[in-house]
Amino acid sequence: MPIHELLEEITVSKPSTTNHKFEMKNFDYKLYIAGINTICKPDTDIFIYIQSAANNFLKRRLLRRTWSSRTKVLNNNVRTVFILGRTDSSAEQMHINTENLLYGDIIQGNFTDSFRNMTKKALIAMSWIEHFCRKVKFVIKVDDDIFVDMLTVVENLLPEMATNNASIACHYIEAGKSPIERASSSRWYVPPDFFPGQTHFPSFCSGYLVVMTTEAILKLHSESKSKPVFQVDDAYMFGLLTQNLNLTFLDIKRNLTLSDVKGLAAYELGDRTLLGVGIGATETIEKLWAYTLGTELERVRLFY
Repeated sequence: MPIHELLEEITVSKPSTTNHKFEMKNFDYKLYIAGINTICKPDTDIFIYIQSAANNFLKRRLLRRTWSSRTKVLNNNVRTVFILGRTDSSAEQMHINTENLLYGDIIQGNFTDSFRNMTKKALIAMSWIEHFCRKVKFVIKVDDDIFVDMLTVVENLLPEMATNNASIACHYIEAGKSPIERASSSRWYVPPDFFPGQTHFPSFCSGYLVVMTTEAILKLHSESKSKPVFQVDDAYMFGLLTQNLNLTFLDIKRNLTLSDVKGLAAYELGDRTLLGVGIGATETIEKLWAYTLGTELERVRLFY
């Protein structure tokens, strides 16, 4: 399905503080994006979008209470949203509507919320940024089971990225390291039209935590308009779309861990080099948040 057809007609409502929809057509069906088009203010510096499953209510609640609650980090204004698909449960949809009424941080597409539609969430996010958040400096894409240390990101990573307008920081996977799944029954299936004759992906980012300059993500979105879609969103967005783009990649895998045990051990030792930690349990994120706040309070005492 070519993306330029998916996005060829976009009708945007006039800016308001109420929920709105803009429409993306493709032949016999329509995609709708429901959200608040004033999510990004003119002074927003960092836009964070968290890809979340529609029924992950507890995860979103935990994130709103912890690291994603930050609206300012070292003089950077931060805005966070959750990207969801459609649920077939009316009870779940009512819960989502209530969330959005309370927090105004839900962007929801009119497609089934499933692993096979993860790429559509990426397309929604990129389109939203182009239409409403072009003036932000940085974009962070993260999954809803990751804890992000925003202070460390802002202090240690963003200054390095600021020297290159089109840069992406991520867990970088080199070409030839990740096999392409050709079995149609697999959730990671990639049709033979993509990377024909190849058994392994070219280089790409593992997408659980990716930090981008806005120029980089706008280039990705522009490229997506002429590229067909496959369902492995990381390999699509940070692999296929990057093939002909002049982007700088920073490999930050040493600053990331998907082990909450390793993450907690590092924080307990005072190691603040980790940018992101996988969340294995509710108490993990609460402990990491407590360590983060404690470190920031100590920083204030020492330097202010």
